[in-house]
Amino acid sequence: MLRKISFFTLGLALLSFAITFVIQRAAHGQAVPSHPSINIGTAQIVLNSSHVNPIEGSVIRAFVPTGSVNPNCFATFGDSNFAQAGNVIYCVPRQPTGLGKGVVAVIFFPAIPPGDVFANITLFQEGALSYGTPVLCNVEGC
Repeated sequence: MLRKISFFTLGLALLSFAITFVIQRAAHGQAVPSHPSINIGTAQIVLNSSHVNPIEGSVIRAFVPTGSVNPNCFATFGDSNFAQAGNVIYCVPRQPTGLGKGVVAVIFFPAIPPGDVFANITLFQEGALSYGTPVLCNVEGC
């Protein structure tokens, strides 16, 4: 009987704490989020003309060290000064010679980009330990 009362008291205390928390947030003008965000481990990466492969001319191939070669990755466009219909972006896990484990972000432009081109991308790789500085990927294994 005493044990039932203890569980009931504990449940009642937790419920009152939750109600108090919601009321305090509402009183301070903070809405309780209906869709709270979850940190999924993405990174904002800035690519520029130094990542344009000189052999291909209209292709950025940037290696981003992550410490992982997990094939589950995605890349999306953010801001760019060369947003064109037909731009294509994808990422692939790689371990190029001398660069370690990571992801290669590839952007195909429909034309030769300007010398001051930049593209902000959002990058995710499952199992990434961190997201290092991107470098042109034009070595064996890219």
